[in-house]
Amino acid sequence: MKNFFGQFTTSNPIEEQLIDIQSLKVVNGIFAANYEVLHTSEDEHQLFFLGRIYNLDELSKKYGLPEASQVETILNLYIKKGNACFEYLEGEFCIIIYNENEVLIARDRHGAGPQIYYTSSGYASHLIGLKNFKNFSPQPDESALATFLSLGYVPAPQTSLRGVSKIPAGHILHVENGNSRLHPLYNWEKFIAPSGTSKLSFDDAVHEFDNLLKSAIKQRTEGKNHVGILLSGGYDSGGNIAALRDMYQGDIHAISIGFKNNPWTEVPLAKIMADVFGAKFTDYEIDGSEIMEFPSVMDQLGDPFQEGGLMVNFMAMKMAAEIAPEIILGGDGNDQMFGTSGKELAMNHKIRSMHMNWGQRLFSKAGENAIFDNTDMLFRLRFHNEKILNILESDCFGFRNYQIKKLLKSGAQLPTADYTRKIPRKVDSFDQFYLVRNYFIDIDQVINEVILFKASRMAEQFGNNITFPYTDGKIYNFLQTLPRQFKCKGSPEEINKGQGIAKHLHKACFKPRLPKEITERKKQGGFAPLPLFFEDKEQFRIVSELILKSGAAEHLFNKEYINQFLTSYASHENANAWFWHKQLNAFKLFNLMIVCVWWERMFNNKQDTNLNAYL
Repeated sequence: MKNFFGQFTTSNPIEEQLIDIQSLKVVNGIFAANYEVLHTSEDEHQLFFLGRIYNLDELSKKYGLPEASQVETILNLYIKKGNACFEYLEGEFCIIIYNENEVLIARDRHGAGPQIYYTSSGYASHLIGLKNFKNFSPQPDESALATFLSLGYVPAPQTSLRGVSKIPAGHILHVENGNSRLHPLYNWEKFIAPSGTSKLSFDDAVHEFDNLLKSAIKQRTEGKNHVGILLSGGYDSGGNIAALRDMYQGDIHAISIGFKNNPWTEVPLAKIMADVFGAKFTDYEIDGSEIMEFPSVMDQLGDPFQEGGLMVNFMAMKMAAEIAPEIILGGDGNDQMFGTSGKELAMNHKIRSMHMNWGQRLFSKAGENAIFDNTDMLFRLRFHNEKILNILESDCFGFRNYQIKKLLKSGAQLPTADYTRKIPRKVDSFDQFYLVRNYFIDIDQVINEVILFKASRMAEQFGNNITFPYTDGKIYNFLQTLPRQFKCKGSPEEINKGQGIAKHLHKACFKPRLPKEITERKKQGGFAPLPLFFEDKEQFRIVSELILKSGAAEHLFNKEYINQFLTSYASHENANAWFWHKQLNAFKLFNLMIVCVWWERMFNNKQDTNLNAYL
């Protein structure tokens, strides 16, 4: 997708307010921009729509809108329902509305449409696109970069540059007379209000969930003759292909990504599912060399960003571009829509009810010591303690605060946790505690900031149309009404003992329809083994030199600490270490590399797409 950008000024005639109207009109790939200057009885509007909306005809009939073009229908809906109309729209989109006095930019519920970065004077779809503005001089935000080095992403609205913000998923940016305000379309009060109000039996709820998923898939595949699907060996992608095949007899092309010489690869299971449902099958095994292509994805990501499955999505979308399905169904978001980490939640709830969490905090404080980084058993104990203690925070797979103090130069800014400030700390029951985690972490952070962002940006890079049926608004609203036991079966005590059933409703829906090889297997990790990318000694050398020679090492990092980290990584990685010990060390190395590549592209104008060119 080509970069687009615009001004917030309203002093010029409407036709001159956008810096680059032509680029919007010729956007290619995942989003094709629609643009019209529309005259209404009250005012004149310019509306730019980028993306896909699946229920526009349904909304047009519901609200009695006149037959019109897609853009005019969106505007008519906005005029009739105001900002609330964006909550009704189902799809992956960004909508920009200009009139004489204001600019309004709306993003879809989960942020699968274009990301928008903005300053006091204008906006751009890619962070690097802000450099098109006169007098814009990018300056790093050390606090945001510290947050990335810890979490692997920078939570919106903060960005990696000072004076630059980004519009969070499900928000509207309203700019009037030089003043900007963010309006959330969704909040905790709306989420919690319908909780537990459903009167459906479990069996009826299963049936309703099945119908809603089929409806979401039908909306997204209507009129298509070639549908792609991302297929693993699990219930989420399995549910997608089973529901799709119930209503669609056209070509399905399944794409599966595995890892070379990895006993946990799910490619064989994905192949079984593809055969059962009559889909063509293409797979690829990552061997680690793919990391050399990482610079090519940096501009798509904008801020430094890392998630374990990033290179999986990159390769899946690269393959999909060759296959060229009309639309691709992703299974992303289903885990989080139902709620994750039930066991850790139950353990946290029990420890707090016994007033023993002070012990966890003491152990966490003691864990700020290098001995915990170098001793496998101590590392395991700290890892589990932190997961339970900080269950209402995003997972910290990167550097810890005491390490960031050493990593960054003097005056280091520690990671910020602004996103946690709105999380209620006082809850009445375990079920409410479950919903707090579900909304503020699973949905607001993991879906909106990480997994759909990652998958959408990688699809965008290769011009693929990807969509995520499990995050459909009707499914979102339906799940809110269900009792917690339908989503995560078991009492708090049973869940604490590992006897709960996650995604209970979803599994009940699809267990009879999926191959036994899928439904009867033990739960596997399903994690991308990040150390694979650094096993090759030459690649490790290239990454190490890139880090040490980069502008980030010169201006941001303490080179002595980086040298110590790289030496330790090379000498301590071994086959006997615990998986998560190796995984988190590789995550840290990835994070360092990403900041360095980002720095070279943002501040030193490097354009090369291969890591070798950054030495």
